Amino acid sequence: MILIHHGIDIVGPASTVDEAMALAQTGRPEIAILDVNLHGEMIFPVADFLIGRGVPVILTTGYSAKDILPQHLLDLPSIRKPYEPAELMELVERAFACADGELAGCP
Repeated sequence: MILIHHGIDIVGPASTVDEAMALAQTGRPEIAILDVNLHGEMIFPVADFLIGRGVPVILTTGYSAKDILPQHLLDLPSIRKPYEPAELMELVERAFACADGELAGCP
């Protein structure tokens, strides 16, 4: 709802890693917001696939990122649930700027 309120088109949702991968493979989103744990499945293969395609990825999780993420994903922007709408939108705006090549040092 937060994203729709800000005029952002949503692809998905996906409730499994397979569904998320299918969505990732059928289109090229400008950015991706991925919940780390989808019904007990970790989203890491989807994140890796999207990163490989140059799509900025934001991870959401109820866990501490350093406790659950593999080493190679620790530098990705992440937000811990529950989060404030402004906090999410700040990460989204930064991801869009990275997708547009407006920021140096984007992951």
